[in-house]
Amino acid sequence: MCGGEYYKEEWPFIINNPIMSTSLTDLWSNRWHQVFREIWVSLAYRPLKTFIRNKFIPLLNPKFKKIGEIFDKVIPPLGVFVLSGIFHEYINWTVTYQYWIPGEQLSFFVLQGIGVIMEKLVKQSIPSLRIPNWLGWIWTLGFICLTIPSFLNVWIRAKPW
Repeated sequence: MCGGEYYKEEWPFIINNPIMSTSLTDLWSNRWHQVFREIWVSLAYRPLKTFIRNKFIPLLNPKFKKIGEIFDKVIPPLGVFVLSGIFHEYINWTVTYQYWIPGEQLSFFVLQGIGVIMEKLVKQSIPSLRIPNWLGWIWTLGFICLTIPSFLNVWIRAKPW
């Protein structure tokens, strides 16, 4: 009646049971706001990855190539979280400007990026490490519980309910 066809693969779940996340990487890569995933990858991850690989690493002295490899693994995902933090800062400034404290949203997202990077560095440092799902779940929930106040504080102050 409205025209066109619906293809499930073109419309990913927005939220995919985030409480079951067994890592921060799982939460942010597979379970939270999947509709925006391609936007963040296109606006931050791919451009930063391309810049580091094509412009930054070739400039490095061969002795410092390892630093370039670390930047290649750390900067693109962190860039996605920084961009998301800036986006959330803007939303909160426009919606709750009188309660908005600059940097709260950005700090939350930067901490999420640091957590994701820490997970990747641990996995790369200890390839044989297998973390049981229950332990990953506790880690993820604990990290989110410790960092979520900076995300929610503006809404608690604004009391939109």
